[in-house]
Amino acid sequence: MKINKALILNKIAGSDFTLSPTQSKISIPILERIYKKMANEIQFGPIWVFDEKLIIDGHHRYIASLLADFNLEHTSTIRVPEVHIELKWKDVVFVNEEWDTEANINRLNEEDAKFNKMTIEQIEQILK
Repeated sequence: MKINKALILNKIAGSDFTLSPTQSKISIPILERIYKKMANEIQFGPIWVFDEKLIIDGHHRYIASLLADFNLEHTSTIRVPEVHIELKWKDVVFVNEEWDTEANINRLNEEDAKFNKMTIEQIEQILK
């Protein structure tokens, strides 16, 4: 699947449960990695939500879960976010820039492998 802003906005519009972003930019390469993992039933920790609607931590996971039709847990937090400006998804900028270093990608893949009781090789195979 080729992930782009139009596809993302269409999925969000068709969702029964929409959370609002507090992050103004999203990295498509990160979305693609998470989407591939979710499409292969790799489990992730919950995203953090404030006031039952604002994403505090987990923007990429939230969007990837919508794209993959993946049930992702939402955990409420009473911690007031440092920045809690509610944005509109149409105003979020989706960039093709890779934000993660290769070392960070490897670390995240290792964490996902451990969390899912898999080998790193199995995770890497999913991402090919």
